[in-house]
Amino acid sequence: MNVPISRIGELVENVPGVIATQHSGSGKANQYFLRGFNLDHGTDFAGFVDGVPINMPTHGHGQGYLDFNFLIPETLERIDFRKGPYFADVGDFS
Repeated sequence: MNVPISRIGELVENVPGVIATQHSGSGKANQYFLRGFNLDHGTDFAGFVDGVPINMPTHGHGQGYLDFNFLIPETLERIDFRKGPYFADVGDFS
Protein backbone atom coordinates (compact mmCIF):
# COMPACT_ATOMS: atom_id res chain seq x y z
CA MET A 1 0.00 0.00 0.00
CA ASN A 2 1.26 3.43 -0.81
CA VAL A 3 -0.67 5.40 1.79
CA PRO A 4 1.09 7.28 4.62
CA ILE A 5 -0.32 6.43 8.04
CA SER A 6 0.45 7.51 11.58
CA ARG A 7 -1.11 4.52 13.38
CA ILE A 8 -1.85 0.94 12.37
CA GLY A 9 -5.62 1.35 12.87
CA GLU A 10 -5.72 3.66 9.87
CA LEU A 11 -5.24 0.64 7.62
CA VAL A 12 -8.79 -0.58 8.22
CA GLU A 13 -10.21 2.94 8.05
CA ASN A 14 -9.74 2.83 4.26
CA VAL A 15 -12.87 0.66 4.24
CA PRO A 16 -16.05 2.80 4.04
CA GLY A 17 -17.94 2.69 7.33
CA VAL A 18 -15.05 1.40 9.47
CA ILE A 19 -13.50 3.48 12.26
CA ALA A 20 -10.59 2.39 14.46
CA THR A 21 -9.94 4.30 17.68
CA GLN A 22 -6.99 4.02 20.03
CA HIS A 23 -7.46 4.31 23.76
CA SER A 24 -5.46 3.46 26.86
CA GLY A 25 -2.16 3.94 25.06
CA SER A 26 -0.60 1.93 22.27
CA GLY A 27 -0.24 -1.33 24.18
CA LYS A 28 -3.84 -2.33 23.60
CA ALA A 29 -5.65 -3.25 20.39
CA ASN A 30 -7.76 -0.66 18.62
CA GLN A 31 -11.47 -0.34 19.24
CA TYR A 32 -13.38 -0.86 15.98
CA PHE A 33 -16.72 0.44 14.77
CA LEU A 34 -18.57 -0.66 11.63
CA ARG A 35 -21.41 1.55 10.43
CA GLY A 36 -21.74 2.92 13.97
CA PHE A 37 -21.83 -0.49 15.69
CA ASN A 38 -19.17 -1.24 18.29
CA LEU A 39 -17.02 -4.23 17.31
CA ASP A 40 -15.11 -3.98 20.60
CA HIS A 41 -11.44 -4.92 20.11
CA GLY A 42 -12.08 -7.08 17.08
CA THR A 43 -14.20 -9.63 18.92
CA ASP A 44 -16.97 -9.17 16.35
CA PHE A 45 -14.99 -9.54 13.14
CA ALA A 46 -12.39 -11.96 11.80
CA GLY A 47 -8.86 -10.87 10.93
CA PHE A 48 -6.40 -12.82 8.81
CA VAL A 49 -2.82 -12.24 7.67
CA ASP A 50 -1.84 -14.31 4.63
CA GLY A 51 -4.77 -16.64 5.38
CA VAL A 52 -3.79 -17.20 9.02
CA PRO A 53 -6.42 -16.15 11.60
CA ILE A 54 -5.09 -13.61 14.10
CA ASN A 55 -8.10 -13.30 16.42
CA MET A 56 -7.18 -14.67 19.85
CA PRO A 57 -10.00 -17.08 20.80
CA THR A 58 -9.03 -17.09 24.48
CA HIS A 59 -7.83 -13.69 25.60
CA GLY A 60 -8.39 -12.12 28.99
CA HIS A 61 -9.84 -8.98 27.43
CA GLY A 62 -12.42 -10.84 25.35
CA GLN A 63 -12.88 -13.85 23.12
CA GLY A 64 -11.77 -12.99 19.62
CA TYR A 65 -9.44 -10.12 20.64
CA LEU A 66 -7.82 -8.78 17.47
CA ASP A 67 -4.60 -6.77 17.50
CA PHE A 68 -3.13 -5.51 14.21
CA ASN A 69 -0.31 -3.65 16.00
CA PHE A 70 2.30 -6.25 15.03
CA LEU A 71 1.92 -5.41 11.33
CA ILE A 72 4.42 -3.20 9.53
CA PRO A 73 2.32 -1.06 7.16
CA GLU A 74 5.08 -0.66 4.58
CA THR A 75 5.18 -4.43 4.03
CA LEU A 76 1.50 -4.77 3.11
CA GLU A 77 0.52 -5.20 -0.51
CA ARG A 78 -3.27 -5.16 -0.14
CA ILE A 79 -6.14 -5.39 2.32
CA ASP A 80 -9.35 -7.30 1.56
CA PHE A 81 -12.64 -6.84 3.43
CA ARG A 82 -15.98 -8.57 3.28
CA LYS A 83 -18.83 -6.85 5.09
CA GLY A 84 -22.00 -8.69 6.00
CA PRO A 85 -23.80 -10.46 8.83
CA TYR A 86 -21.81 -13.73 8.80
CA PHE A 87 -19.61 -15.79 6.50
CA ALA A 88 -19.74 -19.51 7.32
CA ASP A 89 -16.72 -20.27 5.13
CA VAL A 90 -14.59 -17.89 7.23
CA GLY A 91 -15.56 -19.34 10.61
CA ASP A 92 -15.44 -17.79 14.07
CA PHE A 93 -15.73 -14.02 14.53
CA SER A 94 -16.76 -13.42 10.90
